[in-house]
Amino acid sequence: MPITEISDGEYDEFRAFLEQISGIVLGESRQYLVRGRLQRLLDEGGFLSLGQLSAALRSETSLDLRTRVIDAMTTNETSWFRDELPYDYLYHVILPELTREGDGKLRIWSAGCSSGEEPYSIGIVVQEFLEKNPGSFSAVKIVATDISSQIIDRASIGQYEESSLSRGLANAGRAKYFSPVETRWAINPKIRDRVEFRQHNLLQSFTPFGQFNVVFCRNVLFYFSRVKRLDIVERVVKTIKPNGFLVLGSAETIDHGSLPLARSKRSPAGMVYRRTGDPGEEPS
Repeated sequence: MPITEISDGEYDEFRAFLEQISGIVLGESRQYLVRGRLQRLLDEGGFLSLGQLSAALRSETSLDLRTRVIDAMTTNETSWFRDELPYDYLYHVILPELTREGDGKLRIWSAGCSSGEEPYSIGIVVQEFLEKNPGSFSAVKIVATDISSQIIDRASIGQYEESSLSRGLANAGRAKYFSPVETRWAINPKIRDRVEFRQHNLLQSFTPFGQFNVVFCRNVLFYFSRVKRLDIVERVVKTIKPNGFLVLGSAETIDHGSLPLARSKRSPAGMVYRRTGDPGEEPS
């Protein structure tokens, strides 16, 4: 039976726990959003109220339930080559700079990768660059992470509906980098094989990831409180090699005055910073 009302107390308890386990911050009076995204899960679990769900989430045996709640509450809104400019800047500025100054190995992190459009778009840009500049990079690895295990499973398959490809992907790109598979379209294996998908919460340690030449962290930070956002950015910067790049989304600004960053590009489509100084301590 659908929940018609969520009390202020139930809502406050749920959003506090959601922030604790995922870092996601819900604003005031967003009961309608919670109800819409969790109704199916509430029905399937036989929960009669959001309070009952919150009580179950606090159980030590509720790890699977927590994962399902995070999956439901995470907005996975994305498109191919979203905002265009960051990808254009990657092709015309970032990759040429790394070619001149790097060791031939290219590592890129797509944080908050959603259903895979961003890391695969990055992979296509890198492939286009390599075709025009053979031998620029001897090895390419794109690490793509998202808090939702369900969305990571979907992204790693690399198959998309027609409606997805129509959002930002030109027909020439579809013909070159996708093949029809029944009613879906599969990304070229060369692109897919360069992307490694991992389920990861940005509140967790970054140590297993190592260092990157470029980090895309676009349209992710605004989910977090100011304190957590600053902590995440500080730790992300530590994963970037000297002279590497940090790409943020159009709705995200950071106070970089105390960070080893120099602004490289600013536009309505996003912000790009360049890492300065020594690598510093290992990311945590």
